Amino acid sequence: MKKVILISFLFINTLIYGQTIISNSATVYLKNKKVLNGEMRMGLKGLRIKHNSKKFKVYMGKEIDSVHISTENEVYKFEYIPLKHSKGNFKDYKLMQPVFVGKKITLYNYSEAVYMSNGFGMYGKTGGSFSFLYAIRNNEKIPTRIGSNFGFHKGFRKEGPKYFKDCPDLVSKINNDIFTKENIIDAFKFYETTCAK
Repeated sequence: MKKVILISFLFINTLIYGQTIISNSATVYLKNKKVLNGEMRMGLKGLRIKHNSKKFKVYMGKEIDSVHISTENEVYKFEYIPLKHSKGNFKDYKLMQPVFVGKKITLYNYSEAVYMSNGFGMYGKTGGSFSFLYAIRNNEKIPTRIGSNFGFHKGFRKEGPKYFKDCPDLVSKINNDIFTKENIIDAFKFYETTCAK
């Protein structure tokens, strides 16, 4: 399982390197229950797909339930998740990949490319990517960031205990480094089976 997760992280980080995922054969599930198949260009906030047409049609994140991309060995699933909820509306949808999906809680990975200046005030070559981890319980409206590989953001060691404060046993294990960002999926499994009610 951990090997598959590692491959998934590598897959999404590689594809989002240029802010766009390109697939010649993708399946898009819309929230209105329609299913689209075809060539697709997927960005951080929406996608374009050719479905029974020679032209691309644009769909924004708020219209999309999930996107499935098949490779030779695996099917990768992506979702557009809202990071804000204001006045009854969901906003700021971001492209994320589910890393752990339980009956009570889900862990998502969100990656964003970083562009480096070429010295003339222009941004050109990609300098890498930042990865953020978000958690959401089934009874929550928006996810909470609980980890990052970006130095200016607090990692799982700091954010984990805050988010899982309803489970003292898990907080203790995080504080004692039994669960870290390296085995964060085990922490979610522990919460799913031991803590969540």
